[in-house]
Amino acid sequence: MPRLPLIEDLTSAPIPPGSQLLAEFDSTSIWFNASLNIALGWLRTGGLVGYNVGVQPADDLRSQLRRIEPNIDEYETKEKLKVWDLYSATLGRKSTEKYAVESLKVVDLSVAYSRDRMRLPSSPGLIEIVDDLTVFARFNDEKNWVEWELTRDFAAYKMQKVTNILGLVKGVQSEWATEDLKQPVTA
Repeated sequence: MPRLPLIEDLTSAPIPPGSQLLAEFDSTSIWFNASLNIALGWLRTGGLVGYNVGVQPADDLRSQLRRIEPNIDEYETKEKLKVWDLYSATLGRKSTEKYAVESLKVVDLSVAYSRDRMRLPSSPGLIEIVDDLTVFARFNDEKNWVEWELTRDFAAYKMQKVTNILGLVKGVQSEWATEDLKQPVTA
């Protein structure tokens, strides 16, 4: 298994597949650039990336990726990179992207997860990056949102051996929510 770029440079041991990594960041930090470099580094070593973009249009993300990696379209064509559009849902619009969610409400996401995500096979070569998990907090009661993350999202990725890397803006949600999201997940 290749090394997880940037992240494993900071650890004393490899990150096991199925790990949940929470990157708390200030709004002025370099998290977005770091997440792009993590994604591209993983792709370049043969890994698969699902990049969930919630704070900007999917095409803006692609433009940023192309500045670093001109052949980014090739990764998408070969489905080594899947750009998930969460942003359109934040605007109440239907996405034109191949991969998208129609709603960020946990009640809707739970149905979709039960129907689709929980049935997928193990994928230890896949990392899923969420640029800013805070977008889910805008559409849900905090307790329900955190419960969904722990019991559906995190559990599905753990069972499927998918490494989940989540950006979370500091100070937007309560300390309770942030601490709960840091708890180990058992599947």
